[in-house]
Amino acid sequence: MRFIKLALVGLASFIFDLCRGEEEAGLPQIQFNLSYAIPDKQPVGSAGGFLEFDPYENLTLFYSLANHEESDIEVVGMGGEVLDLTSGEVVANVSIARIGPLEILTNHTENFEQVVNLVLNEGEYFLSPHIFVNKLGETMKVVANPTLIRILPPTMSFFDPKFLFIQIILFGLLVAYCYWGAATGLTKAKNKSRRSEKHAKKIESSWLPDNHR
Repeated sequence: MRFIKLALVGLASFIFDLCRGEEEAGLPQIQFNLSYAIPDKQPVGSAGGFLEFDPYENLTLFYSLANHEESDIEVVGMGGEVLDLTSGEVVANVSIARIGPLEILTNHTENFEQVVNLVLNEGEYFLSPHIFVNKLGETMKVVANPTLIRILPPTMSFFDPKFLFIQIILFGLLVAYCYWGAATGLTKAKNKSRRSEKHAKKIESSWLPDNHR
């Protein structure tokens, strides 16, 4: 199973690079380095492993863009897509967020961030973010490298009906056990008291002469 997932990851990365190359072939080329980090999460298992999130958790992307063009550029927006790991189909779009425009001078680097709310079902996905760059009056979409993410099962709330049902059952069992323990203890105490009374009567009458017993 792990081998299949690694194969899918490799295939997806290959397709991603191929598609990006085809897209860039018909667009004006820009020379810059785009990267991003998710510092509050660490990959599970290995450096290329999954980043795990709870349902509806916010994910913050910290971008770094270095401009090596001969002219200044502007970052005007951010967006992205979420793809199912198994099928490769787009299951959600990251809402486009406008920015600035953020001007980046030649041979300069700027940092900016994007908050993404993960409204996804439990499962494994590719997160493929992108930004929109304006160069000499022309806007283009630049896709960043994808990241593997895993949405964990939802945690059970204290007021969840299923959890409340379990609590009621456990409480009922506890009450029944306490009642049984109390009843058993009371019965033993009564039996012991009766035996003590009989024994006391026998001792009290032992000193009487036989004709008075």
